[in-house]
Amino acid sequence: MSASASNGSPVAEKQNISASKEAGPLGDGNSLGAAKGAATTTGPGGGAQENSQSASTSVSNERLGAKAAPANVVSNSPQNNATAAEASDDSKSSKWFLFRPNPWAEPVNGSELFNEISVELSRRAVFPSGGADAATLWAVHTHALSAAFISPRLALTSPAKRCGKTTVLNMLRPLTYLALPAANISPAGVFRAIEKWHPTLLIDEADTFFKENEQLRGILNSGHSKVGYVVRCEGKNYEPHAFSTYAAVAIALIGTLPSTLDDRAIVLRMRRADRGTLIDRWSRAAENHFQIFAQKIVRWVDDHRSALEEADPDIPKLLDDRAADNWRCLLAIAGLAGGDWPRRAREAALTLSMHRAREDQDHSTMLLSDLRAIFKEVSNCDRMTSKDICARLARLEHRPWPEWRNSRPITPPQLAVLLSAFRIGPQTIRIGNDTAKGYLVASFRDAFASYLSKGE
Repeated sequence: MSASASNGSPVAEKQNISASKEAGPLGDGNSLGAAKGAATTTGPGGGAQENSQSASTSVSNERLGAKAAPANVVSNSPQNNATAAEASDDSKSSKWFLFRPNPWAEPVNGSELFNEISVELSRRAVFPSGGADAATLWAVHTHALSAAFISPRLALTSPAKRCGKTTVLNMLRPLTYLALPAANISPAGVFRAIEKWHPTLLIDEADTFFKENEQLRGILNSGHSKVGYVVRCEGKNYEPHAFSTYAAVAIALIGTLPSTLDDRAIVLRMRRADRGTLIDRWSRAAENHFQIFAQKIVRWVDDHRSALEEADPDIPKLLDDRAADNWRCLLAIAGLAGGDWPRRAREAALTLSMHRAREDQDHSTMLLSDLRAIFKEVSNCDRMTSKDICARLARLEHRPWPEWRNSRPITPPQLAVLLSAFRIGPQTIRIGNDTAKGYLVASFRDAFASYLSKGE
C-alpha cells in the first residue's frame, strides 16, 4: 500500500485517505457539471499536493460505471485542511467531506468485515432488530451504486430526540462513499450536488424542513432509481439540461417520512437506550477505526463489482414489490459476502419491511371498524359527508387517523384510497338542502359483514 499519507504512525499508513471525483452518471467521462482541475491529495508529511489524472491516484472510478475524471475535492483528513483549502475556490467549500479511502492492500473476507462493522455500529446506538446489519449492507451499497438499479433510502426515525439518529449518521460518514452531510438542503442543492460530486447524502434534522417541501421530496423520490433525472433550463439561451438525481441517501428525522419516501426506504426505528444499558460514545479514535473499515469495503467492492452487477438474489416472497426492490441490492451484497450474511440479510428484510403490507391491511380493517362505530353513534344515520367522517376519525385518540400522514389528520382523498380496497367510493350525497361528496352507510354493509366480526 502507498505510504503517501503516512505521518509516521501505523494508523495513518493504514488510512491513506485520498479524494476522488468521478465522471457523470452517463458513464461517458463527461459529467454534465464536472469540476475542472487536478485532484488534491495528501503529500508526504501531511501536506497537500496537486495530482493530475494518472495511475498514482489510487481510486476506483467504477462506482457509476464511468471512467476517471479530474476532481476539485480534497480529503477530509484533518492534516489536509490547512493547505489544501487554498488549492481552489471549489476545494474551500468541500475540504471536510467528499473523501474516498484507497482500497485495502489485501483481499478482504466480506463476511468477517461485515460482522465487525455491524458489531461496532450496535455498540454505539440502539437499533431495531436487524437494523445494524441493514445499515452495514447499505454502507457497502454506497460504494457499489453502479451495480444496482435501485438505491433504497435509509431512514433513521424516532419518536423523540436523543435516540441516536445523528450518531448513526456520524458513523456512516466515514463508511460511505463521498459522504456529504447536510442538516438542511434545497432541491437545487440536491440535484446539483449529485451531478457535480455523486456523493452519498446524509441528511439530518429532516423533520425541520422536509415535510412542507414537496419539490425536495419529489427529487429524492426520483433518485431512488438509476433513471431519475430533473430537467432545468440553463444559460443565456435557456437550454434544457438534464441533472441526474440517482444517489444513495440516508435521512434522519423525528416522526415519520412522507409516504412516498417511506415506500422507497428501509426504515430503522431508533430508540433511546434503556436505563443501565451502556452505549459507547462516538470518538475520533472510533472514526479512525471506521476509516479502516471503509478501506476494506472499497477493496471488497472493487473485487466483487462484476459479480454484484450480475447478481440475482433470492428475494423473500413475503415482501411487497417495492420492498423487494429496496432490498435487492443489499441481498446481493450479503449473498456474495457469504457466511451467515445471506440468512441475516433475509431476516433483516422480513423484520424491517414485511410489516408494511401487514400495516396497510390492519389500517384498512381498523378503518372499517371505526367507521361502523361512528355510524352507530349517529342516530338514524344513513349517510355522511367525507369531511364529517374525517373530522370524526381525527378525534379518535390512540388511532393513526389524527396523524395519518406527515403528522396531519386523514383527509377525504386518503379516506377514499383506503376504502377503495373494499370497492367503496365517495359519491355526491344530499344532506338537507346541501350536496357534498360522501358515503351511504348501505354501501358498507358487505364490507362490514365480510371483514369484521360481530364483536368488532
